Amino acid sequence: MLAKVALSLLSASLIGAQQAISDEDSEGCTGLLQIDMGISHRMRPKTQWEEPLSPEEIVEFEKDMRKPIKLWLLENPDLNSDYFVKFGIPRGYTELVFWNGVHNLTDYVESGMTGANMWKTLPGYLGEGKGPSKTWTIEGSTITSHHLDASSYFPDDAYCWTFGWLKGQGLDGSLMSDKLAWDALNAQECNKIGEALAVDFPEENHTVYRHVMWNRVWPNKLECNVVGASCTPRMTKNNLREHVYRKCLFGFAPTEMAYCYSRASLVDGTDIVRH
Repeated sequence: MLAKVALSLLSASLIGAQQAISDEDSEGCTGLLQIDMGISHRMRPKTQWEEPLSPEEIVEFEKDMRKPIKLWLLENPDLNSDYFVKFGIPRGYTELVFWNGVHNLTDYVESGMTGANMWKTLPGYLGEGKGPSKTWTIEGSTITSHHLDASSYFPDDAYCWTFGWLKGQGLDGSLMSDKLAWDALNAQECNKIGEALAVDFPEENHTVYRHVMWNRVWPNKLECNVVGASCTPRMTKNNLREHVYRKCLFGFAPTEMAYCYSRASLVDGTDIVRH
């Protein structure tokens, strides 16, 4: 019953969200409810799930994708975000590949550098220092991102800058080599992010499904923040905070903070440069 109530609340909460996301989500929920009426609800405990999933288990997984993360964690104390990676990627939620193995990382210095250097190995990389620069604005601040050598550099610059996680923004990077200290620092950072989101982004909006759908659009939407762009609306800091907050909820945001700190620096308060 609790799951059905949560699903109903989630559908209602997303009515005012971005149309492309809310429409697709509501269609998915309607389809799931129609299927749900005809199944037996007999399935394995989730801790024992392996592929192939039964029809009942597939429906249950799709419900979990749309369930508020805090509620899902309360209902599934023996599971973590690995569950969504394991069963989500084969079902088209390929963005979850970036969550793969995050709970096994203990060396934040190494993982941060690995994440920062990953883009250099992917197609489309222009070569170190060969990318263009972009000047962008967000909520009254104007920043220039230099050497955008990979397509991810600009959106991740804005993303990491928003939280204050680039080198030169005040984080004590010396704590990165001390896992417990870095975890504690990140807990404080995540609390600030949660407080900033509390009014406009209620907890029922924070689902894995919305995380995936939002991840498919927010990097391109940042182009409206580039100086001289004519498109609207411009992205806000909360638009970027909502993406990282779901990682906070699952407990692996320390790896994200290490990635941000390792990938670039803010210089003179206005310029982002590569390491």
